Amino acid sequence: MNILLAEDDSINQKLFEAMITKLGHQVEIAENGLLAVEKFKQKVYDLVFMDISMPVMCGLDASKEIRKFEESINAKCRVKIVAFTTNTMPGFQSICYNAGMDNMLVKPITKTTLENFINSLQFHQLQFD
Repeated sequence: MNILLAEDDSINQKLFEAMITKLGHQVEIAENGLLAVEKFKQKVYDLVFMDISMPVMCGLDASKEIRKFEESINAKCRVKIVAFTTNTMPGFQSICYNAGMDNMLVKPITKTTLENFINSLQFHQLQFD
């Protein structure tokens, strides 16, 4: 899969990039939400991992902008956007869904968690495409 990783922390960027590439996928990094939106408008991605707390534009606003862009081009299907967050407060998952995100993974994220999550998406794609 071709994955966009929106993450501002350089250590997390390197960690997630290594995990994703070891799983056999391509990854491109955006250091903030605005760059993620710009990259999304230029290239097709199978999956977007979106950090919530980033400079310039947060992950919630970036997800809303990606959904607006998809509508503006009459996209036939929506990219899966997955929140990467440390926020476990009750109701936060609903906030992510309302921003257009499809799922949420809570940091710290292990390689096994990431692998199982990506594999579950690939399974669903094979089942329903």
